Amino acid sequence: MAVNSLTFVDREHGWALAGPRLLRTVDGGESWQQLMLEPSDHFSAVDFVTAQDGWAATSSGEVAATHDGGEQWARQPSLGRAESVCFLDRNRGWAAGAGAVQSTVDGGRHWQLAYQLPSVAEPDQQATAHCKGDKVWVLFQGNGAASKQDYNLVASEVGMSQWTVLAHGSGFVLEPTLPGAPDVHGLGDYSGPFTVVDADTALLIGECQACFPTQVFLTVAHLNGPWAGHNIPALDGTAYNVSAAFFVDETHGWVTGTRSEDDAIVIAATADGGISWTTVPAPPG
Repeated sequence: MAVNSLTFVDREHGWALAGPRLLRTVDGGESWQQLMLEPSDHFSAVDFVTAQDGWAATSSGEVAATHDGGEQWARQPSLGRAESVCFLDRNRGWAAGAGAVQSTVDGGRHWQLAYQLPSVAEPDQQATAHCKGDKVWVLFQGNGAASKQDYNLVASEVGMSQWTVLAHGSGFVLEPTLPGAPDVHGLGDYSGPFTVVDADTALLIGECQACFPTQVFLTVAHLNGPWAGHNIPALDGTAYNVSAAFFVDETHGWVTGTRSEDDAIVIAATADGGISWTTVPAPPG
């Protein structure tokens, strides 16, 4: 069972979604506690801003909020489908899904449309949002085929209506409505999970699924500066399905995936920016 969402508020306190289970750690991933949820509270993504305050996107596309560390949740109305949520504090946040981004300034009580992906090929691409400081980054991912995927990485700032295309990958249909797309960075044939460590820096996982052995990349992206990246040799050729990543800074982070041979959850941790990795205990099955 894959971990499809992973978030930490510091090096110790974190939450993970493993299928329908919401898990919490208070020791950096060394041990995990399953939080008891109502049967209807099946989440697709979670984000916390403190050890108590968090938001989730539900499997039905709604937004839910908690203010007790994930013990209890309350549904919130939104404009459209939410597949991912991110908050800067208890008031300001975004919900992304189905090719669109919504924003709120009152903790999710009210939402407004902030961005609509101008995609010709797949206008309803799945969306993942992360935010830090006064910036929000959103990765839109289309349906991949034949080792290629249409994806788009965009970013904006609190209170601004302008969004910048930072990275674009084409599947089999060109995207003329995405200005500048041919000139920006690529993340690999397939874009994977990503995380934001500060307002101007994101770390993104990319894959070359047609390579032999399969290659996995870590890209360090900066809004105002050069990009850098390297392979993650520990994951190359392992057939891991990399499903979530989270970094608390540019050096300390976690990446999760599943082994193809037994579907077991794997969590790898790095303390040197992805140069070397060690495995940490996975949540109990």
